[in-house]
Amino acid sequence: MNVKKFNELTQQEDSSRAKPYPTAFVKVQVLKVGHTANFKQSNGKDGSMLNLSVADASDVVLATLNDASQFTSVKEGRTLHIRNFLMKGGRLILTEQSKIMQGSSLDVPADIIEKGRIIISPSSPVKTIKEIKEMPFRQIVTIQGEI
Repeated sequence: MNVKKFNELTQQEDSSRAKPYPTAFVKVQVLKVGHTANFKQSNGKDGSMLNLSVADASDVVLATLNDASQFTSVKEGRTLHIRNFLMKGGRLILTEQSKIMQGSSLDVPADIIEKGRIIISPSSPVKTIKEIKEMPFRQIVTIQGEI
């Protein structure tokens, strides 16, 4: 099989189109599992999508999984072999046609692991009360100072 690394996939990609990889596979570690978004599909059926960050030894990417039957196979720290996936806009897109299998452990550098955790759960910037008063509304921040 044709093993791909994220750094080569993101370099080859045209971000405006989803590029399929039906015969290649990636070996990834699940770094952080985010929230599940529920929605109505264009055909009227209920749909759900799981956001997660995954990494190989070269890079970390945000991934979306659209197949609710495979949500249970995705756990933090688990190594997966993924085949028949799409890449679009630097994201790994997993559909009902994607094959997700457990794999042997993968060594991911600590800096990539930290980057993967931040993608799913970014920390809010720390601001003083004076800065908060001058900011536009609808921003998530952490207030630091005396009240």
